[in-house]
Amino acid sequence: MKKILCNVILFIIFMPGWLTSDVIMKVSVLGIFKPVRVIVSTEKKEKYTIQAIWGETMEVNGKKQKEFILKDPQPLTVEIPDKITRQFPGQLQIYCSEGKLIIVNHIPMEDYLASVVHCEIGAAPAETLKAQAILCRTKALEFYQRNKKRKYYISDLTDGQVYKGLSHMNLSAREAVNLTRDEVMSFKGKLATVFFCSTCAGETSYPGFVWKKEIEYIVPVKCEYKGTPLCIDSPHFKTWTWSCPLEQISRVIPMGKFDHIDIIERDEFGRVSLLRFRNTWNMVLKTETFRIMVGRYFKDWGLLKSARFKVEIKDRKAFFTGQGLGHGVGLCQWGAKKLGELGYKYRSILGFYFPRLMITDYYSLKNEDE
Repeated sequence: MKKILCNVILFIIFMPGWLTSDVIMKVSVLGIFKPVRVIVSTEKKEKYTIQAIWGETMEVNGKKQKEFILKDPQPLTVEIPDKITRQFPGQLQIYCSEGKLIIVNHIPMEDYLASVVHCEIGAAPAETLKAQAILCRTKALEFYQRNKKRKYYISDLTDGQVYKGLSHMNLSAREAVNLTRDEVMSFKGKLATVFFCSTCAGETSYPGFVWKKEIEYIVPVKCEYKGTPLCIDSPHFKTWTWSCPLEQISRVIPMGKFDHIDIIERDEFGRVSLLRFRNTWNMVLKTETFRIMVGRYFKDWGLLKSARFKVEIKDRKAFFTGQGLGHGVGLCQWGAKKLGELGYKYRSILGFYFPRLMITDYYSLKNEDE
């Protein structure tokens, strides 16, 4: 009986393709581990060991192959020995590039979203999950349109969307995806570029300030309700600090030693757009670029949490003090959670953060390939 119940739950979470949109996502997974050896196994105990040799050459169970493709109606287990094991639905494609294995999960859009929504926002009110599902679908389709001629469209990291396969699909996320099927954000009849972040700390920003890339329909909004910040319950709303010796930071940026960090540009809300690192010569970096460099170098995205900070140099050490988490553009997830708790429907939540956009059926839009 327990086995039957488990199978029913698995069926609901991982519904077959005929209940989803017809877009198949190609997602590069586990690339952060730079795998050279991968073990793929099926529910029927079939096992395939894939080993990178050099360049584009690899072996599958000891035999040279240029590509490995495996499709199974049941989840496929991928193991990178001594690092990670993860299950993926759909199809796996593995090939070798520059001596590293590239693992691509081919998965129907709505199944992909059932994992992404949970990975990106976690537990949230039902209406908030629906809003997140629409944003994740919009972003996924943007990558699909941009990269559809490539071997994969998007990665499983924050430069794409966080995706962890079957283990992070759940009933709440699946329901949110199903109830918003094919709905996306649009502007003037075309798919919009959308953004979301964890905690804006009271007011969102705009792409022109963060990335020096103007997008006319993404505008700052005050993330508050009756004068109180909506994201005040976020653990990242309170003041955070990060300190680091200048010598370590000098290894992060391609400059070498420096003595000073100057804030060149700051918005009214306190977010920093540009930083100058000074020694005998100067280097100017966008703050968001520097945040990404820090996260990648230290393998920790929770150090320099946002661009809303002050910085002080003392005894050859930089002290950053700030508020919020993420770039601060678009939907604030903690704010959206609060709106959901207050009874806002998903359309109102999205309208709150994206007042210039519309919710539209994807297949009614003027797509890039038309």
